Amino acid sequence: MFTNNHNIRACQSNGGVRCRRLHGQVVFISLADDDYHACRDYVSASGLKALVRSPAHFKTWQEQAPKETTAAQRLGKALHAAVLEPEKFASTYCTYAGSRRGKPWQIFEAQCQAMEILTTQEFDQVMGMHEAIQVFDTVDLAEMIRASHCEQSLFWTDARTGIRCRIRCDAHHENAIIDLKTTTDARPAGFTKQARQNGYDLQATHYFNGVDAFSGERKPFWFIAVEVNPPHGIWIHQASEELLIEGQKRIDDALRSLLAAQNVGAWHGYLAPWSELSFSRSGK
Repeated sequence: MFTNNHNIRACQSNGGVRCRRLHGQVVFISLADDDYHACRDYVSASGLKALVRSPAHFKTWQEQAPKETTAAQRLGKALHAAVLEPEKFASTYCTYAGSRRGKPWQIFEAQCQAMEILTTQEFDQVMGMHEAIQVFDTVDLAEMIRASHCEQSLFWTDARTGIRCRIRCDAHHENAIIDLKTTTDARPAGFTKQARQNGYDLQATHYFNGVDAFSGERKPFWFIAVEVNPPHGIWIHQASEELLIEGQKRIDDALRSLLAAQNVGAWHGYLAPWSELSFSRSGK
C-alpha cells in the first residue's frame, strides 16, 4: 500500500472488509477487483458517466448490481489480466473449444465455475493483442508496464466538493498514466468516435485528478488502443489539454449536482427534458 497518510479505517460491506473509508486523505492501495467495485460510495469514472446524465441515474448505478459482462468487455478484461496481471491470468483463465451454447457448454461452464472462460477464438484474440503490445516499439510499452504499479486502487476526496472519489489505474508509470482499450479501429478517427461515445474525457480527467491528488504530479494520460482483430494494430492517444479542460467542466458540474442531491435528499432526473425533434438533411 502506498499512502500519504495512514489514518484510514476499514468499512464493512456484505459482512466483510470491502473498502477503506477516507477522512480527507489520499490512499493508493492493492485491492481485489471485486472489493474495489463494491466501494459504491466513492465516485468512479463509471459513476461519473451515470452522474453526468442525472443524479437519479447515478443513484440507480450506485444501488444496482453490476450488469452482465458483454463479449467486448470479456475480451477487454482478459487482455488487462494477460498484460497487467499475467500470474492472475494464468491461474484464473481457461479455454473452451466451442461456442457458448448447447449442453457441452453448460457442462463445461458448471465444471469451471471458479474460472474465467474464454473460447478458443477469444483466447487467440487476447494472445494476439498481448503479443502486439510486447513487440510495439514506438515506445517500449511492455517495459513501461513492467515498471508500473498495475491495477492499483486510488481513493481521494475532491477538494472542491468534498465528494469521495476512486480510480483503478491500469498502469501507473512514473512518466504517464496508462489505460488499455480494446477497439475495432485504433486510428484517430475511429477511436475518437469510441472515446466520445464512452465518455473517455471523463475517465482521463478523473484519473488525472486522482494521480495529481496522490502525488502532486500532473502526468500525461495515455489511452493505448489495441485492435481486437489481426494484425492487432496499436495507437497511443494522449489526452489533450483541451479534452482535460472539457472533462473537468463536466466533472465539476456533475459533482456539484451530486452534492446538491445529497444535501437535500432529492435525486432528480433530467432537467428541462423538453426539446424539438428534427432530422437534418444529412441524416437521410
